[in-house]
Amino acid sequence: SIVGAAMTEALTKRIALLEKQIKHSTLEYETKTLQERLAKLTGGIALIKVGATTDTELKDKKLRLEDALNATKAAITEGTVVGGGKALVEVYQELKDTLSSEHKEIQKGINVVIESLLTPTYQIAENAGFDGDHIVRQQLHQKINFGFNAKTGQYVDLAHAGVIDPTKVTRQAILNAASISSLMITTEAAVVSLKDEKIQSDMNMSMPE
Repeated sequence: SIVGAAMTEALTKRIALLEKQIKHSTLEYETKTLQERLAKLTGGIALIKVGATTDTELKDKKLRLEDALNATKAAITEGTVVGGGKALVEVYQELKDTLSSEHKEIQKGINVVIESLLTPTYQIAENAGFDGDHIVRQQLHQKINFGFNAKTGQYVDLAHAGVIDPTKVTRQAILNAASISSLMITTEAAVVSLKDEKIQSDMNMSMPE
């Protein structure tokens, strides 16, 4: 590693060399070491310490930390959009009157995709104990970047309030959903797991009095 008052040209060459070595590295330990060296040269390195009183709590915190780190990396790559499902609501409003087809079956598919963009907002509200349908209707009347903060139950400037999502995560979620939907459409049969209460109900109905 280069330390001290290194010459700019030498530092640039060293950074380029490390990036090349990381790209061609096949060993996890070697890659990690090279990434740490690169971080020290380009902008510093952060050490995050996480503690807990039980193994279960520690595992939960570790998973949350990994999610946060991955989200941060994604945000650095492609930026951020407002969270809470609001970004997809705005996409819905842009597309609902512009996408159309003369073929009825195709139009049905378009409608399904467009309507699905409202589902994240609905589910977030429901998970927080609010009426999802009501929140979605209210979201449609909010101005750009303003939306429902499920934590406070208020309509705020989401970006200013820190309610954001990585653009890459939001985009990839749509692509993944489309991919799975396409697979299901072309699949002749699928296996599903029935909920326990549904199985129990069927068993009770089949039992003689």
